[in-house]
Amino acid sequence: MLPIFIRIVSSIISVLALISLLPAAGVLMMSPMMFDAPGSERNVLLWLFFFSILAHPIAVITGAKIIFKNKLRDKRRYMVGVGVTLTPLTLIFILCFLLSIFCDGNFAC
Repeated sequence: MLPIFIRIVSSIISVLALISLLPAAGVLMMSPMMFDAPGSERNVLLWLFFFSILAHPIAVITGAKIIFKNKLRDKRRYMVGVGVTLTPLTLIFILCFLLSIFCDGNFAC
């Protein structure tokens, strides 16, 4: 059985991740426009950013399903669900940070 604090925090994380799916639909529709700038199709960071945006809804739904399904039973699967939920969000933030450092916030370096 999981401690109550871990269950509460991970439930809040999964609910916030599910709420993040609402603006993710708009971001997903506009994501091909990242490649409009000349030379942006050769930017590896931008391609990683694009694929992490594509993976975000799938990972959040899968992770939330794992979390809510294994809430009281299996600690290892429960923590895997938290990791699956947070991986694309973390990758998106890291890649935004790297794009701002290496490309001065532009999609074309």
